[in-house]
Amino acid sequence: MLRPVIRVSAATAALISSPGKRPRNLPICTTAYLLLGSHCSGGCRFCSASARETAGHTRLSRITWPVVDLPVANIISSINNCSEFKRICVQMTIDSLQDYLDLVEQITRLSSISISLSVNPGNRETASGLLKLQHVEYLSLALDAATKQVFEQVKSGSWDQHIRLLHSLAEEFPGRIRTHLIMGLGETEKELVGRMLDLKERNIAWGLFAFFPLKSTPMEHVPQPDQARWRLIQVLQHGILYNLLKNGSISFDSDGKVLNYHKSLAINKAINSGTPFLTTGCPGCNRPYYNERPGHTPYNFHRLPDQEEIESIIEQLNGG
Repeated sequence: MLRPVIRVSAATAALISSPGKRPRNLPICTTAYLLLGSHCSGGCRFCSASARETAGHTRLSRITWPVVDLPVANIISSINNCSEFKRICVQMTIDSLQDYLDLVEQITRLSSISISLSVNPGNRETASGLLKLQHVEYLSLALDAATKQVFEQVKSGSWDQHIRLLHSLAEEFPGRIRTHLIMGLGETEKELVGRMLDLKERNIAWGLFAFFPLKSTPMEHVPQPDQARWRLIQVLQHGILYNLLKNGSISFDSDGKVLNYHKSLAINKAINSGTPFLTTGCPGCNRPYYNERPGHTPYNFHRLPDQEEIESIIEQLNGG
């Protein structure tokens, strides 16, 4: 019987391949990322793992995912022995759901580290079985797109099925269901903020990422979001997540661009701390360089920005 193809993110691979010998300049990595699958038939127009894309299947977003040709027990043992890791995130391309279920069950037996799952389980019964496994804390069903119209333009599958499953799981497992959103797929800022407000009301947390144009994908010539507008959306996201902003406290122009928002002392304090500009997602998720190449100003910071970086962000927010 063939062993399922297991990949790990480049940073995860660097840490588990040389125990005790941390590569120089490697960012702190608090989550070990595993990816199951040798191909993807999802057809997302922005994704390098898409079946429509011809550059191969070694990447997801802009991150390289090398194959680890070892038994699962060896991989998880290496992760257990790396003190940096506080969480294991198990993702999959559209390959074999049964292989994914088997892999997650093995991991729960081999490690006591908290586990997050990024997968479309297809139905409530499968999701329920996964969430009842020991150490499994969260399940993320990615929307990526903020609206049905954008979803149908850039992804395959059914928006209606996705959103119904997401909502029903959130009702059954309050606080344990998550999703992903990507800014820059064709939505307006009003639509993106509206989706975040809706998710917050339904007790669904999310990770927000900036679109990154990848070569050989159908969207390779679409520009990345303007970073100043991105910073503004990050501030609004923080306000929504921490109940500092509600529907009606944000105004938009006729094109759906943010005009203004209620600038409370709490939001200003958060901006000065740098917290709104960190990667969002499950606790411990920092995903270094998912939205930009190393050496470029991060869209999502994997660690708190320093004072100089915060001053630059404030300048961006002030239109400087």
